[in-house]
Amino acid sequence: MPNQKKLEWQPWLNGGIYGSRNLSRISQSNMDKVAKSLHIGNDNIIQAFTDLPKTLHDIVGSPDKFCIDAWPVVHGDTTNLFISLHGQFTELPSEGIRSFDRSFVLAPAPEGSRAKQNGWNVMILSDQFTVRAYSSHDAWKPGPMKVQADEKAASGPKSLSSWLSSLSPQLQAQLQEAVASIVSTSLPILIYLRWCRLACGRVHQLVDGCMYIDAGTEYIF
Repeated sequence: MPNQKKLEWQPWLNGGIYGSRNLSRISQSNMDKVAKSLHIGNDNIIQAFTDLPKTLHDIVGSPDKFCIDAWPVVHGDTTNLFISLHGQFTELPSEGIRSFDRSFVLAPAPEGSRAKQNGWNVMILSDQFTVRAYSSHDAWKPGPMKVQADEKAASGPKSLSSWLSSLSPQLQAQLQEAVASIVSTSLPILIYLRWCRLACGRVHQLVDGCMYIDAGTEYIF
């Protein structure tokens, strides 16, 4: 990666309207900075992204460079979906590579809402965008989990497949249904946001809905 030394942090720290929201860099006495760097509403969100450095995403490259986690979260009386995406992009014009994490909280669009009226079933409640120095995607490379504990001393099934085979057919069916529910909810989000269109395109036939960005969406840089 010959262009890493060309990367600079200042465009990220000062961009996005009112700069980075990295709380470790904001004085506790500067509450005005804390408030203004929290972007709410479609216009503010779009302008904040426009003010950030330009990036290039390899949508025809290896999907192994991205990792997606998703799980349900309870918010009040509603169960929402938390999605975390890890990946990398090329920053322009330096052409250096950075890593990023992006976290979403998604909720069903309520009946009568603008989202539902436009045919969207999901809305974003919160979006946190973290840019960091490049780190290899080998961290989530498929393979055996490396732990310090002595594997010979460990008890129980030796692999996920053996554990699954030990379950009753009824439990296996319930587990499959739960996993399918999470995947079918998160895939439309990835397709809409476009930062991993290659991976999304391969499962596009599974998607039967889409999503909606609410005017109260929060973006954190």
